[in-house]
Amino acid sequence: PPAGSQHESMDALVAQVQAQSDRNQAETSQALASLGGGREAPEQPARSPLVQEKLRACPKANTLAGIECRSRVCAQHAGEDAACPRR
Repeated sequence: PPAGSQHESMDALVAQVQAQSDRNQAETSQALASLGGGREAPEQPARSPLVQEKLRACPKANTLAGIECRSRVCAQHAGEDAACPRR
């Protein structure tokens, strides 16, 4: 086959794949909307220098003391830093 026909068949294949992808995305969006989803994700809190400093002062994270320290810090600062999400 001539080289041009290979390009045309590849273009047709790419167009077919793109069309299917667009249909899938539309169907997924509709399904999420019907479930009450599909909205923008809530904005994550930025890094707080104060919280980060307190967390760095904690013992290693793989120790009981480190876990307890992080728990205390995050209890005071929940939602202020990405490391301490709101519960």
